[in-house]
Amino acid sequence: DVLFTPLPIDATHLFAPPDNHGRLFAVFRHPLERAMSVYSHAQASDPAIAAMSLVDFARDILPNNEMVRVLSNRGPTEDLNDNDLYLAMEIVRRKCVVGLVDRMEESMVRFHGYFGWYTLIVNGVTQCQAEYLSPNDERVPAPAEGSDAYNIMMNQNRLDLRLYEFVQHVYDIQGGTVSESKK
Repeated sequence: DVLFTPLPIDATHLFAPPDNHGRLFAVFRHPLERAMSVYSHAQASDPAIAAMSLVDFARDILPNNEMVRVLSNRGPTEDLNDNDLYLAMEIVRRKCVVGLVDRMEESMVRFHGYFGWYTLIVNGVTQCQAEYLSPNDERVPAPAEGSDAYNIMMNQNRLDLRLYEFVQHVYDIQGGTVSESKK
């Protein structure tokens, strides 16, 4: 069974030992790329945001440090600190099979191997993966390094940036072991 949720901490009660054990898997995206995607989607769905500059959106609307917030179970208005970052890192290190958006095909192979999903590789699943998980060539370009928008986005997501660097490290470490040892 697989459960998809944007709130993994809230779902942990469904996997209470000794009867139900869960394993988190997640696909992580660079925080700046994720922020640009949020901006692009918001522009497409909300005329008020479509008229808004990237600087105004980044300063006034863009959620900050969303990955750390989700993994440390902190609300959007709560202040974050290094302890929240360290908790998020520990959850990723101990509980998560890591995938990366910019290495999606390799990540999917990793998930298939770890969870034994190789039996699910049939035409429908393969077609779905090709359609929904392939790289999107229509990515919104990131703001120029050093620009106001860039600086605001990087500052507002400084904990997510540190978490993402850690996630990349965990991804590399798991590369040789994750499909071999199912914990």
